[in-house]
Formats: sequence, C-alpha cells, structure tokens
Amino acid sequence: MRMDGASCHKCTAIDGRVLGVLEVSRSIGDGQYKRCGVTSVPDIRRCQLTPNDRFILLACDGLFKVFTPEEAVNFILSCLEDEKIQTREGKPAVDARYEAACNRLANKAVQRGSADNVTVMVVRIGH
Repeated sequence: MRMDGASCHKCTAIDGRVLGVLEVSRSIGDGQYKRCGVTSVPDIRRCQLTPNDRFILLACDGLFKVFTPEEAVNFILSCLEDEKIQTREGKPAVDARYEAACNRLANKAVQRGSADNVTVMVVRIGH
C-alpha cells in the first residue's frame, strides 16, 4: 500500500487498512483519510499489446482476494470457449460469452468467499 505524504503519526496501517478501516490507497471519496496519504491520483502503467492479446481484465480487490490474476484470466478464457453459452436475440455470440465471463467470474468470487464488493469488466480487444 503506497500512501502519499502521510502527515500524522496516528495514520497507521492496521491489518493492511488505513486507520484499520480503509483498505485501498486510492480513493475519490473518503476525505477523512486524505490527511493520511490516501490519494485520488491513479497508478498508471503502460504495456505493449500483442496480436495474441484478446481482452483486458479490469476488476476490484474483491475479485483478487480470491483469484490470482492467472486464475481469473484462465477462468475467462474457459468461458470464451464455452459454446453452450446462450445468446440473446440480436446479440453476437462472442459478446454473450464476454458478458457471461464477467458474470460467472464475479459470482465465482462470491462463492469462494469474497466478503468485499466484486466488480469485473472484460474489455474485448483485437478480433
């Protein structure tokens, strides 16, 4: 956890949480924690995509408490290969699979015991 300019000796991380409450070090709200170094400035990283890249997974910590990144990607890949996923009228099969992958992955995280909120977005890239 990175915290910028923590100006108070009472602003300690207890069990990985700011003041024992807030778990993230980036937040748009949570003004009471700004004095402790919580910032709304995002961590931005760049990477070069390859022709083999099919999607980008965006998810919150509720997912990654119960899935490793590799497990999550493999779970999504298995959904994308599942030809039994039904499509809604007018929706391409590939779109239905991406939507199902998001829903199934979030539901599986809850089944695995994630006690936090779980947000999953899969952005299709390439073909």
